[in-house]
Amino acid sequence: MKKKISIGAVLLLEVLIVFVIFLFEIWITGGGQGIHNYIDMPSLLIILLITIPSLCISGLGKDFLRAFSIGKKPYPLRQLKRSMEAVEMVQKLILCASGFSAVVATVMILSRLDDPAVIGPNLAVVILSVFYMIVLEVLLLPLKAHVQNAVTDLMDVEDEEI
Repeated sequence: MKKKISIGAVLLLEVLIVFVIFLFEIWITGGGQGIHNYIDMPSLLIILLITIPSLCISGLGKDFLRAFSIGKKPYPLRQLKRSMEAVEMVQKLILCASGFSAVVATVMILSRLDDPAVIGPNLAVVILSVFYMIVLEVLLLPLKAHVQNAVTDLMDVEDEEI
């Protein structure tokens, strides 16, 4: 029997790797500007305010949280499949929320084309929405694979019992 690595440890390691790569990229490109240019609270809030309530309203909030504890205790196949559905829904919600945020920022840019000085900062906000989507997706992909592996393992066990 192979030893399973905790998804929490995997996600923590992934966050650390993404952060180190991010800092390295800033350093390589002469990042005298600092990290504060990569923080846009309105974009993050839009993503969170669309994703979290939608997940809770759909009834999949507990199922999404369960995805983090898979492997620590056994779950029936039905619950694992609901967790898979919840992770996939969060991925789609983040995509839609990031797109919404980018469209709002783009409309803001286009409505102020008469002032070229605001095009750069507003374009950065559009790109930050996409950046946040990519980072969140990078974190959700291993979670989805973890849940998928648990579903596959449980289906294999059930097939052997038959």
